[in-house]
Amino acid sequence: DGVSGYHMIVPFQRASGGIVMVNRGWISDALMPKASRPKVMLQIEGIVQLPHKNSFTPLNNAARNDWYWADVEAMAAAAKLKNPAAVVVAIAAKTPGIYPVGGKVENVLGNNHKQYAIFWYLMALISQVVFFLRFWVRE
Repeated sequence: DGVSGYHMIVPFQRASGGIVMVNRGWISDALMPKASRPKVMLQIEGIVQLPHKNSFTPLNNAARNDWYWADVEAMAAAAKLKNPAAVVVAIAAKTPGIYPVGGKVENVLGNNHKQYAIFWYLMALISQVVFFLRFWVRE
């Protein structure tokens, strides 16, 4: 909505051992002082994602703590963490009054079946018309 902010990615210690990076959600600059860390054991529900960047994503700058994509290994090295999981867990639920705001995960898969069906049926019809025009003999 035109407000600048961050996705807060923090390390969580798993009960079974090991570290996993968790995207707790989005938080604006103004709400950053309201961000809190839970001090109790939590059960996290979310979507496991493989972090990736595309050709338009800027390079991360670990020295300035500027992260444009979740490079888990580099983030763990900068925080002096050992053996993090190679994935990021994005929290799926939004809890009112808790910052950062989770629940921004969208798992939208395209459903273009009708479009594909129309396209291929039209291609079949056009190929029949071309075949008919090519081999139609006038007498």
